[in-house]
Amino acid sequence: MYGMSEREFRCTTPRFFINRRKGYEQTERAEWERTRVIAYFAFLSYPKKSPPSIKKFMPFEWDKSLKNIENPFKSADEWNAAFAGFFDALNDPNRVWVEA
Repeated sequence: MYGMSEREFRCTTPRFFINRRKGYEQTERAEWERTRVIAYFAFLSYPKKSPPSIKKFMPFEWDKSLKNIENPFKSADEWNAAFAGFFDALNDPNRVWVEA
């Protein structure tokens, strides 16, 4: 399971297991992305009409979850302006931090 032996699985903490699972899934995803790129470029070597986008050529379930995410800032200047007050507050030496 996720590249772990049974003994290692039984001796692990929940936090370590979750981190191990996330790492394993990221590795799997990267390997599938690499496979998609190789297949797409192999497909492009055969001339046809206009090729589809790489995500339409070989869609993955994680592509759907990223589809609706848009960057609300048009430029770096907009981003800097939006967060200027936040960073100024962080750097204020007179700021009193209250722990919850």
